[in-house]
Amino acid sequence: MAQREPDKIPWGKYGVDVVIEATGKFVSEEDAKRHAVGGAKRVVISAPSKGGNVGTYVIGVNEVSKDAVVLSNASCTTNCIAPVAAVMHSVFGIEKAMMTTVHSYTDDQNLQDNSHKDLRRARAAAENIIPTTTGAAVAVTETIPDLKGLFDGMSLRVPTATGSITDFTLLLKKTVTVEEVNNALTNAAENNAIFKGILAVSSLPLVSSDIIGRSESA
Repeated sequence: MAQREPDKIPWGKYGVDVVIEATGKFVSEEDAKRHAVGGAKRVVISAPSKGGNVGTYVIGVNEVSKDAVVLSNASCTTNCIAPVAAVMHSVFGIEKAMMTTVHSYTDDQNLQDNSHKDLRRARAAAENIIPTTTGAAVAVTETIPDLKGLFDGMSLRVPTATGSITDFTLLLKKTVTVEEVNNALTNAAENNAIFKGILAVSSLPLVSSDIIGRSESA
C-alpha cells in the first residue's frame, strides 16, 4: 500500500488490529484516530503525543488502559529513564530528579548547517555537541504520577548515529550507598518478570555501539 491519508488505509480488510503510528506526523488523538476509520482497533503512537488527550504508557512501568483506542509509547528516552525511575522510586523514594540524555542525532537535525526553528539543531549534527531540550522528563511523570513537579531534564545531541545514554541525579528520601543502588537495579533486572527484556545491568566496559540491537530500553 502507498497512501498518505490514514483514513484511506483499509486496515480491517487485511485483519490489522493494532497500528503503530511511526511517521511522526499523526501524533494527536484526532489525527491518530484516522487509522480507526479503516478498521484499526488500536493505534500506538511511537512518540510523545500532542494535545494532552492521549495516555502515555511505558511497558514495565504503568498499565495500559483497556479502553484506550489511541495511546502513546512516549519516546526512546522516556523508555530509557522511566524503568530506572520506577525502580528507584519504589525502593528508595524520589524527592527530586534531574536527567541529562546524551542522545544520538535524529532526523530532526541537519547533517550540514542549514535552516531550523531551533538554531542549535540547525547546526551540523555529525560535527557538534548540541545542547537542546527534551520532553522525556515530563513524559516520565505521566507514567509515574508521584513524580509530577519533581522531574526536570535536558538533552545533549552528540555526533553518533545511534546509541544513547542518560545520566541521573536523584535526591532520595533516604540515605543510600552505591551498593544498595546497584543491588536494587540488579534485583529488578534479574528477578522481576515485569522488567525482563526492558531493564539490564552490566559491569562490562561497554560503549554506545555495543548496545545497538539490544532489546532492553534501559
